[in-house]
Amino acid sequence: MLGATASFASAVLPGSYGTATHSTPKWQELATATSQTGVFWSVDGGATWTQDTDLKLGLGDTIQFQFNMYKRNYGTHYADFLKAWADWGQGGPFDSGDVVGFWKQELEGYGTNAPSGDTYTFYSDEYTMTDAMFGDLFLRARVTCSESLLNNWNAQWSTPDATYDLAFLPTGNLYQGEVEEWHLTISKTPLPPSVLMFGTGLIGMLAVTRRRFLKF
Repeated sequence: MLGATASFASAVLPGSYGTATHSTPKWQELATATSQTGVFWSVDGGATWTQDTDLKLGLGDTIQFQFNMYKRNYGTHYADFLKAWADWGQGGPFDSGDVVGFWKQELEGYGTNAPSGDTYTFYSDEYTMTDAMFGDLFLRARVTCSESLLNNWNAQWSTPDATYDLAFLPTGNLYQGEVEEWHLTISKTPLPPSVLMFGTGLIGMLAVTRRRFLKF
């Protein structure tokens, strides 16, 4: 079985993915209380979470993403949202099939701009590495608020989640929030020489067996 190596790097995505911008991260950041970035990943079923940029994956291995939203201030809006896209097809732009998660966090004490310091953590499904995933994977995550998505202060408390989901696009400018972009490269690695020799030996054995069979 071919192996694979994967490397992550925070990156600006190619132009085919469009751009995502935010005016202020005052109420929502992709971060934690101890990290300036909010995207992590796991290859051991969620036992450990890392930002290791020398990650090794094999065909059939799984990867799962963790997204963290940090709030320096509570805010006065209805809810915060986090959404992420990963382009497994490697073509760009992001589309609805690339969504790896959409999450809502209602404010626990809305109506105040008091300091918060809370971190909310969300998880994607696990994804199994296949041949089709060799190459470049680009991931974008965004956080924002209900008012920024609707641009309507009064409607945000009665709007269904599905409407927020549709309004939360991978591109464009939103007033509140932040965006993170990551580049994952999955490259095939050659089989060890011992395995190659073993495989060559098997081919030779099969060839001899076939010739012997033909003699009869």
